[in-house]
Amino acid sequence: MSRLLKYVIELYDSQSIPHGVLIELTHICNLRCLHCYVPSYVRERTRNNLSVSSLKDVFRQLHDMGVLKVTLSGGEPLMRYDWYEIACAAKEENLYLSLFTNATCIDEVNANKIASLMPLEVEVSVYGGSKGVYDLATGRSGAFEAFARGLRLLKERDVSVFLKVVTMRETAKAYEETLRYAESIGFPIRVRFDPQLLLKADGANMHRLTDEEMVNIFLAEGLQGFYPQPLSKCSIGKKGLVIGPEGSLRPCIGFPQTIGNILSGSIAETWRGSHILRSLRALRDEDFYECIACEHNEFCTPCLVMNILETGSIVKPSQEHCRIAANRRAAYNMLRERREEDVSKGSKKD
Repeated sequence: MSRLLKYVIELYDSQSIPHGVLIELTHICNLRCLHCYVPSYVRERTRNNLSVSSLKDVFRQLHDMGVLKVTLSGGEPLMRYDWYEIACAAKEENLYLSLFTNATCIDEVNANKIASLMPLEVEVSVYGGSKGVYDLATGRSGAFEAFARGLRLLKERDVSVFLKVVTMRETAKAYEETLRYAESIGFPIRVRFDPQLLLKADGANMHRLTDEEMVNIFLAEGLQGFYPQPLSKCSIGKKGLVIGPEGSLRPCIGFPQTIGNILSGSIAETWRGSHILRSLRALRDEDFYECIACEHNEFCTPCLVMNILETGSIVKPSQEHCRIAANRRAAYNMLRERREEDVSKGSKKD
């Protein structure tokens, strides 16, 4: 991180200015991913999406608040016929623009539009490295070809793209194949492996990895870039907001409560006055006493949304995160033992 960027972030944090806002343009999606937490009846709903004029007002408010970046997401944002007009409106307010897309709707026309926007970044999820795996994970025959085409068109136009590998139980055995494919595309991989999957509407998620699958992938990855570190809660309520398709305001994706609506009040007033945001900002690391006492806490990256969804309490740990931390610790210890053995064998040869 550059000194200038670090200074800007510290300045924003000191003045409680949100860095970025994610806007869900629609819940509609052309894929039916197995692990998706958004119910199918919501993904097919078209009513009550914010109008272009309402979104232009949102962008003006965010500019006045000093927000740096807007991320357009979904559902699949390109399913809206007016997505480009919306994106242009964000740029007109001098907001940095990011786009979250599955890339399957990117044809020549959309690729040219995206390139013309010069987005800060386009983030694309990778569900598989072959037709069989990708189409299984996304529930759509032919999706892999459309996905590969979209990435190729963005590559040809030199668009800044980051990839996120998504792994679930049905695709775990093909993880290395998927990763090799992602690496072959030539775009940076922002997320190589993240076992966290939110609960679905039925209160479960049968697509989560087993312990064995999770440990095996941690071992295959070598826990790249990971090292044990003191427990620290996430920054929910301090650095960003999510705006839903109908104008609802939430502190994070998946958060079960709304804190307001852009159609009934200003975003700045909600940001400053929401009692939910104030309570989130007041949380201290020591409030998570169960986590502090846990033997796996140096291997945990707690998600407060998962805490609420799974336990009803923001400070009571999600058992899924406890499981992930335990598996990460197990893999870390195995890798450390292997390295020590290798060092020992090398010393004996010398």
